[in-house]
Amino acid sequence: MDGTLTVAVHDFPAIKKELGTPQDLDILHAISLMDKEEAKKAHEKLQEIEFRLASISKPSPGTIQLLDTLQANGCYLGILTRNSLINTLETLR
Repeated sequence: MDGTLTVAVHDFPAIKKELGTPQDLDILHAISLMDKEEAKKAHEKLQEIEFRLASISKPSPGTIQLLDTLQANGCYLGILTRNSLINTLETLR
């Protein structure tokens, strides 16, 4: 979604710094390497960060028109994202 349907606003180096994860690893991969309690806290913090970013997201230019055209032509639509359902719904709102 981010960077396609919406204008990308994620500053991944800053998010990694806030979470305390290595800069050279994917965030979710880095969290998967943590012990259970540390991973739980990191996931909760990531959820907060992602929700904050979702709440300020804006559609990419042409997105609304594209989705309207696809729907008008009977296309089935779906979204593939690694984000949580709550953050995805907030982004779409």
